[in-house]
Amino acid sequence: MAMITNEMLLEELEKSPQEITPKGAEYLKFMVTRIIQVFKFSNQLDQENLKDLIANTTVFTAQQWEKFNRDKDKPFSYFNVIIKSFLTRNWRKYRPAGEMQPKIIFDDGSVEFVLEALGNKIDEEGYIAEQDGTRVKDPEGEEILATELGGIKGKKFFKGDLSSIMKLAKGEW
Repeated sequence: MAMITNEMLLEELEKSPQEITPKGAEYLKFMVTRIIQVFKFSNQLDQENLKDLIANTTVFTAQQWEKFNRDKDKPFSYFNVIIKSFLTRNWRKYRPAGEMQPKIIFDDGSVEFVLEALGNKIDEEGYIAEQDGTRVKDPEGEEILATELGGIKGKKFFKGDLSSIMKLAKGEW
């Protein structure tokens, strides 16, 4: 299976809107696995914890099957948000004790995905914004274009320029 589409999920939802089908469960597990790969969680967990995270995320997502509203949502987006939300809230439970602080590493292709998972978005001019449209600013008070994003520490966003990275490394921010 290379990818999951809205049509594939809708077909299963139409077969059984109240209870997930075996094929629907397979689709959700595939989506969970792909999202974990994009977030690079699999690089930070041992195989046993990774299997548990995939299983528990898939079960939680499957429990939301009957809540899908065809008039309101597209199935891929609906389940994608549920998966990302669950992972964002719960993945640390699966990290072995004593491990270093968790890090999510992402590339240009996943910036929008990561921002959405953190409750942010990219506005119409390409700037990082809160859901209410307020633009996010770096510690110096400058608005940040999504293409300039260098990292996120806590709730602080940083540009990827040398000056910002040096200040961050020196602990000035």
